[in-house]
Amino acid sequence: MKNIKILSIFLMLVIAFASCEKDDYTGYSTEVPTNPTITVDLGTITAVTDGVNSSHKITLTMDEPQIVDVAVHILVLEGTATQDEDFQVPERVIIPAGRTSVSFDVKFLADELPEDTETFKLQIGDERTANASITPVTADFTINNATADDLNVAMSWNREIYDTNGALISPTDLADMILLVTDTDGNVLDGADGGSFEALTMAAVDYPDGDYYIATEYYSAMDLGDQGAFDLDFTIDFSQLGVFTGSLQFDGLMNSIDALNNRAILAVVTKSGTSWTYAKYVPDLSTLVGEWAGTDGSYSASFDLRFDSHITTYLSDGKLMIDSLNFLWIQWVWGETPLNYDSIAMNMKVDGTFTIASQYHMTTDYSGAPYDYNAYGYGTWTPAPSPTLVFRYELDQEGFLVADWLYNNGYSDQPWFVADVGLAEKTSYANPSPLRLDNKPY
Repeated sequence: MKNIKILSIFLMLVIAFASCEKDDYTGYSTEVPTNPTITVDLGTITAVTDGVNSSHKITLTMDEPQIVDVAVHILVLEGTATQDEDFQVPERVIIPAGRTSVSFDVKFLADELPEDTETFKLQIGDERTANASITPVTADFTINNATADDLNVAMSWNREIYDTNGALISPTDLADMILLVTDTDGNVLDGADGGSFEALTMAAVDYPDGDYYIATEYYSAMDLGDQGAFDLDFTIDFSQLGVFTGSLQFDGLMNSIDALNNRAILAVVTKSGTSWTYAKYVPDLSTLVGEWAGTDGSYSASFDLRFDSHITTYLSDGKLMIDSLNFLWIQWVWGETPLNYDSIAMNMKVDGTFTIASQYHMTTDYSGAPYDYNAYGYGTWTPAPSPTLVFRYELDQEGFLVADWLYNNGYSDQPWFVADVGLAEKTSYANPSPLRLDNKPY
């Protein structure tokens, strides 16, 4: 009997292992290779200038992912430009397994000596691509001549930023930055707005002797949702063929969630004859002193909680101070009366941004009880041609965040207040009917 029991157990184990080895996975999904189509997005190709390190982004997209890597080959067909001297491209680009899109850069390499205009043609894709079909696409590039009298300017930005799955996010996918040259009154003289990093040449014949601003306008290009926000670093490179090369670094200029659509002055370029110099822009804070008017508050499609804003700025020990931020809003919308306040100190940066460290702002009365508020945030300033200040900030009432509460309760599309004011010339805002929010949790 004992032997029969042992034999029975042995047979059961054999059957169990056999069933595992021959599992047909009924009821489970399986991945099998398919034959998707690859499309090529060349972006907007513009002529680049010799003497400037820059690049152009091309994106490959499949209509469905594959379970293996897919390779797309890049060929240089013809042209007068020399690979690895004037430009660089990868021999092939891999779309990783499980992914549907990848980008690569055509890099343009700066020369130290003037050259004639050069061209080259690329072909993206050929018959060697397996597990996907691609119709080869050609792209023509032009590298214009630069003279030793011209100043070449190139802007790039970078920081290693990863999504929640650990995939690297290109900084150019997070934000669109535009490179601008303006006069000292803020009038735009030239600009570059391509699909990747930006570059332009300030031709000596086009610029009389004097000072010019190098500026940027930047726009948020990706909604990261719960992913959060990131700061972007970027660099401006300057070169005059055969004379000098150099660069300026700007750390954390733009927050990836920032959609204030603003301009920041970064550098001052000075031309004297055939000589160029450059330096970081240092703001004259006296141009930002005075009476300001505009709007303040929060906004959603259902609740317009913006209100008139009238504030004052002044200088104290080299810092720009601000009075009366949020005063009308907190009275007419939040339903509290300011009893006491301190001016807010702003840390003004040379790149056209400022930060507000957490600091005491005001004490209010609500139903006979005092409430203390700290303020903190950041924003941008533009001194010319029309001085403006844009604040993005929070009011912290001993750990209770007012703007965050508005956002979580559907009164705002953003978890912060935004004040947009200008020096005197801004007209009064047509206030909506005051909405007293009396359902506060205190």
